[in-house]
Amino acid sequence: MACGVGIGRRPHVILSNLRCVYQNLSLENWLLQNWNFARSDCLLVYRNKPCVVIGRFQNPWREVNVAEAREKGIDIARRVSGGGTVYHDLGNVNFSFFTDKPSHCPAKNLTFLADTLNQWADLGLKTNKRHDMSIEEAKVTGSASRIIRTGSFHHCTLLVTSSLSALFPSDVVFIIAIL
Repeated sequence: MACGVGIGRRPHVILSNLRCVYQNLSLENWLLQNWNFARSDCLLVYRNKPCVVIGRFQNPWREVNVAEAREKGIDIARRVSGGGTVYHDLGNVNFSFFTDKPSHCPAKNLTFLADTLNQWADLGLKTNKRHDMSIEEAKVTGSASRIIRTGSFHHCTLLVTSSLSALFPSDVVFIIAIL
């Protein structure tokens, strides 16, 4: 792959212990605006309590049943990147890869993540051209990016043990358990 991590820069990993979607998205945006990309790349890893996160250009009333989300105590947040609507809960892990603009490479980030997880647990994770990961035909990530003058980030979700019953009628229950 032509793109990738900047040569000679030591990457940093930040594990957020925050569980509030608004705080984690604020941290992500703060890192994008303030990280010294000339010195190092950064990986932010976080989880949120149940919430729905919509992309920068999405209409929340088309993407989310706002009344039902409010009734169930599910927060709704907008992120600064594009992409589709995603559901987060504590069984979902979020990864944000921060780099300078020339090193921005979602494909490399996902390949790194898939290879690491496959070495650890032989999951059969595969990446595709849409910057998603799947196991067989089941999509287990969503992915989006934001590029500004000084840097960029690519973030993705990873379903680990999410109960998707919050998203579907009570007679349809899914449990994703990949790890």
